[in-house]
Amino acid sequence: MMHDDAAKTESYIATRRFLRDFPRWFEVVKACVTVACRTNGEFAGTWVLKEAKKSGFEWFPNLRPLVSEGILRKTDVTRGGRRAYYSMQDVEGVRQALMEVERELNEAATEALGNAIFRFTFGIVGDAWGGTEGRGLGSGIGLCWKETYLVLTAAHVVQETPYERLYFLLPSDTMHFWQSRIRIQQGQLEMRKRFLLERPKVLLADDDDLAAVILDGKPDQRGEDHFYVLDDSHVTPSKTTQVGFLGYPAATSLPVGMNFMATPYLSFGQTGDAPPGFDHELQISVSYPTDRSVDPHGLSGSGLWFCPLPQKKIWSPEIRLVGLVTHHAADFQALVGCKIERVIRFLTNKEQRMGVK
Repeated sequence: MMHDDAAKTESYIATRRFLRDFPRWFEVVKACVTVACRTNGEFAGTWVLKEAKKSGFEWFPNLRPLVSEGILRKTDVTRGGRRAYYSMQDVEGVRQALMEVERELNEAATEALGNAIFRFTFGIVGDAWGGTEGRGLGSGIGLCWKETYLVLTAAHVVQETPYERLYFLLPSDTMHFWQSRIRIQQGQLEMRKRFLLERPKVLLADDDDLAAVILDGKPDQRGEDHFYVLDDSHVTPSKTTQVGFLGYPAATSLPVGMNFMATPYLSFGQTGDAPPGFDHELQISVSYPTDRSVDPHGLSGSGLWFCPLPQKKIWSPEIRLVGLVTHHAADFQALVGCKIERVIRFLTNKEQRMGVK
């Protein structure tokens, strides 16, 4: 719920202004609101610090910056002079400002993670069911495995199409988000045509729904940035966590005359719940959203990406590959795929045919 102009209180405006200049104080302001609601009156700065620590904020000297901005008011009650006490006059105004800032931060983080994933995501255009050329959609990810460059995907994405008719939608540096608040340098939507590999070398897994399309040689310096460097240190998280996936489901394609335009789809889901017959040792299962009716056909071959907890004060979208989507279980609203350990085993077994030295 957003404030309209008439409802923007001084505390609301002050909070927005303060967090624009000092975004790292978000958890402190949020802790102030929590403590103010809990006490319904005056509260000590140490109580706010204790609450902020629950969200990982370790220390701040005092709450004077919030007093200076008018978000808090320092009271006359000092309880023997050992503690400073504060009150918040407009809790609702501060809360509304926090809600808007949090939504904007989440949107910015989603875009940053989406662009990080998009950089390694290839669209794969093959034959549709029934053999119609160029009407089938799938996804793949660019990998660099021991200096060999390849596009990894689910085997069924490429098996139904003669390899000389496989086309690829090359990734780019930036994905456009509708109604994004973030200004990017390129102002126009970039239209890219499908790309055909000459005599592609395709390797299929012996016992998994996995395939690797091997590139002939090394891409140029710019193209190298679109291949994720995978090594055998990668592991699938053992605990339930959130992962992102991006691909080219058929439901998001747009007709253009006799042809169509493929558009990427980004979402996040929780690992965990699995359909019947799920192999917990070899497979990974991820929920996909039910609020939007996106048919997941075409997400086969999409990477499953985990974002580790930030270790630095300035957050950057670091991602780590933890699996590859091979199919979906509609009744469970779940994407199912191979764990990254299974992918690594497949690539290791095929190293001789790749020409890995």
